[in-house]
Amino acid sequence: MVILQNEWAPEAVFRVLDDETVKAKLGRFNNDDCERLWRASVYADMHLELLALMQRFELCYELRDSKPPSWLAPQLLPPAKPRELVDWGRPEDLVLRHRYEFLPKGVISRLTVRRPSQLVSLPEESTFHQRSTAAWLSANTSA
Repeated sequence: MVILQNEWAPEAVFRVLDDETVKAKLGRFNNDDCERLWRASVYADMHLELLALMQRFELCYELRDSKPPSWLAPQLLPPAKPRELVDWGRPEDLVLRHRYEFLPKGVISRLTVRRPSQLVSLPEESTFHQRSTAAWLSANTSA
């Protein structure tokens, strides 16, 4: 895809990222949301291309096995630890933490977009254990 008008694509992307409904769903959106947000004639026939663009620039990824197909924009996740993980952990667990003096904004979001198959989820929960500032990845999953 070649974009000649450089305002066009960012405007379409920010329609999703700035949408209050998508924010209320913690960054999750589906084809219905895309149809609602991109129904203007300039975007009407470009939904697949716009989604591909968002994925290419690591702004979202498709959620595995979601019916209907859905995507997640991880930068819209809350920074707080999910309540399911408040008491998570056992004494024998190996916990590694890296603390940086400077960590570019969006690094965690981009990591989760690149490695969605390694995100950990609880069996009883359909939400992935991630937030805008951290992600729980499994070392036992091939990417």
